[in-house]
Order: sequence, then C-alpha cells, then structure tokens
Amino acid sequence: MPRAAVTEALDVATRDALSSHGVRIGWIFDFPGQFADQSALATLEHALSAPPRGLVGFGIGGIEQARAPHEAVIRNAFRGDPGASFPGN
Repeated sequence: MPRAAVTEALDVATRDALSSHGVRIGWIFDFPGQFADQSALATLEHALSAPPRGLVGFGIGGIEQARAPHEAVIRNAFRGDPGASFPGN
C-alpha cells in the first residue's frame, strides 16, 4: 500500500475519533526488531517523508532476543538517517 494512502487513512481516523468521540489519537510508528533489516528503513522513511498529523513517536517492537543481529540497522534507524547503509540496500 502506498505511504500516502496509509497516511491519509491514519489522518481520517484521527479526525473521526476526535470529532465523533472526543478522543485524541497519537500514532507511534514502530518496526519489529527481529526483522529490522527488512523493515526499519521503510518505517523510518515513511515517518520522515509522509507522517500522519498525529505522529508522536518512532519505536521498536518484537522479540527482544532476536534484535542482536540487527544492531547496526536499529542504531542507524534511531539516528534518523534514511541515507544510512543498511544490509541488502
């Protein structure tokens, strides 16, 4: 799904929640740490290039024990460096 379509859907949901229910939504973009080499860069690029209005954070989820092989990728993502060297790119 294109980033712009995801962002638009999140923005619509944010507006609807506020107008219909008085609920403010804040989005946190995260990626599963055990698949950082496959998802960290794409998640970061989306957060930087087409963030929804309610974006409040960037994080990491998933299985903690499986993160170690992806340490460099995770560090680069949290530095906010979309031009960083990622394995496979």
